[in-house]
Amino acid sequence: MTRLLLFLLPSLATVALYLPGGLLMPARLVILALAGLAVADLVRRPGLLRSPVLLVAVGASAVIGLFGVIGLLRYGGHAASLAQWGFALLGVCAAAVLGRERRAVRALLWGWLASAGLAAVVGFWEIATARHLPGNAPAREYAGVVPGWNVISSFFDNPNLYAYHCVVVILLLPALGMTARRPLTRALPIVAAPALAVLLLWTSGRMAIIAAAVGLAVCALTRRWSRWVLAAAVAALAATIALDVPPGRQVSAAARMLIENLQWGELTSSGARLQLIRAGVWMTEQSQFLGVGPGRFADMARDPANPHVAEFTNPHFGLVELLAEYGVVSLLALVAALTAGVVLVVRVVRRPLPADAEPEQREDRTFAHAALALIVVTPLLSAMHSTWLSQPLTAVQLGTVAALLALVGTCSSRSEVEP
Repeated sequence: MTRLLLFLLPSLATVALYLPGGLLMPARLVILALAGLAVADLVRRPGLLRSPVLLVAVGASAVIGLFGVIGLLRYGGHAASLAQWGFALLGVCAAAVLGRERRAVRALLWGWLASAGLAAVVGFWEIATARHLPGNAPAREYAGVVPGWNVISSFFDNPNLYAYHCVVVILLLPALGMTARRPLTRALPIVAAPALAVLLLWTSGRMAIIAAAVGLAVCALTRRWSRWVLAAAVAALAATIALDVPPGRQVSAAARMLIENLQWGELTSSGARLQLIRAGVWMTEQSQFLGVGPGRFADMARDPANPHVAEFTNPHFGLVELLAEYGVVSLLALVAALTAGVVLVVRVVRRPLPADAEPEQREDRTFAHAALALIVVTPLLSAMHSTWLSQPLTAVQLGTVAALLALVGTCSSRSEVEP
């Protein structure tokens, strides 16, 4: 049952817009079921309570939840917003328990690939026909109005969310390749890589492309041969920038556009995002750094006293959203939890792998690399969409990080005891 639910969870988050909505949408019901299974597991094996990954997950969740309640009591806020983020934190804690089982982590990763295949069917249909599902919000405004406009979002309401999904699956592909045991399943991640790259480009998600590049660079730094590949790619990019030919020409043009956008201020997308960051800091100061309350970012952005008025009222940056609504301590708790995950992964990766290592040992190393890549790009992922804390996709991504870290930590502890 656990493996089935974990396998289904990414797909339920992917098609959430077209399933029954509300606080208890199917993806969150599955998280509740997984939490129940995790509690039952803890009752059977109380020793699991000493898991460092679980302790960090529960500690960070408790701190963030406490400041969410404080915000509600001080400013009213939106209880539904706190509950939505609470489901994500509950999923992280459940994954920290259930992720100690290798087959459960494999099921979750293959569930991500299954969800990618499901979304790709719609994505390629959009590319081929320039038509879109009714939930694609930008398409309702631009499709058929702006000549040649065709930005895909698959089952999501915004192309940036689909780009988020593509980046996560791309960074999990190496780990998926290691879990494959049959030639057919081993070929699936290889086929998926170029397909996802094409779909990612059609989302026009610039931040997502940067996140994918950063995550893949992190993975490349973990192996000697891939470091040489990375160095060659960087050298080739630098040469094409100097010669003003693709792809360097596009990269330099994007960099110039970003700088110009920031100079123009809130009249541009990048400038508006910068204004929203300043607005988030202002909100934090107004709340004495305790947070203005769950879901109140948009309300405070519209406040006439806000000196950083922008065209948009949603935060467009998850870490700033957390800072403004839940306070400085909550942001520090999340950063500390992610940093602890990086420390765990680095400790495992630095340990030499024997030449005669078992396949599962090599698999564990790849799981560690995937966890590290997902942690490093989390700030970038959080800046892709207008809101981050309430998204089912966020809950599944953070839960996947927790599951990978739980397995890596368990295998690390065993390897230290066995000698």
